[in-house]
Amino acid sequence: MGATGAAELFVVSETSKLRVYVNVPQNYVPSVPPGTKATISVPEHPGKTYGGTVEYSAQAVDPTTGTTLMQLIVDQQPG
Repeated sequence: MGATGAAELFVVSETSKLRVYVNVPQNYVPSVPPGTKATISVPEHPGKTYGGTVEYSAQAVDPTTGTTLMQLIVDQQPG
């Protein structure tokens, strides 16, 4: 049961690493191949950074935004 007494919809079992999806402008895509290291920060945790690695590229440009979707695997341990 969840905190409200309702049945839980799901349980997150692996929280040490997360997938983060980033839209990369097409001009930068050739410079960001899989394996590229990245540092991520989020407004909810000011001053903390998280290390990640590009794992996957959609290998297609979205014609509406001019970006390519990239998947990063991010270690949640603060860097």
